[in-house]
Amino acid sequence: MPDLLIAALGFLITFASEAAVVYAFLKPNFRQLIIYELLINLFTWPLANLLSGSTMAVILAAECAVVLVECVLIKLLFDVGSRKAMLVSFAANAISFLLGIIIFQILI
Repeated sequence: MPDLLIAALGFLITFASEAAVVYAFLKPNFRQLIIYELLINLFTWPLANLLSGSTMAVILAAECAVVLVECVLIKLLFDVGSRKAMLVSFAANAISFLLGIIIFQILI
C-alpha cells in the first residue's frame, strides 16, 4: 500500500474515532464537532506520527504529549472543564491509538 494512502487512512481513522468519542462525551453540534476536531487533528496528528517508527517508549511519550495538547485544545474550543477535557482527550486518543494498531496490523 503506498505511503500516502497509509497516511491518509491513518488520519481518517484518527479523525473519525476521536470525533465519535468527543461526540459521545460532549454532544456538540455537528458543524462544531467537525471543524474543531479537524483543527485539533491537523495540529496533533503530524506530531504523533513524526515519531511512529521509533521505540515504543518514544511513541508512548509522544502520545502522552498529544493527549495533553488535545486536552488544552478541547478545553478551549469546546468550553469544558479541565477534568472533562482530560478524560475526553485520553479516551479519544486511547481508542484511536488502539484502532490504528489493530487496523494496520491487519493491513500491513
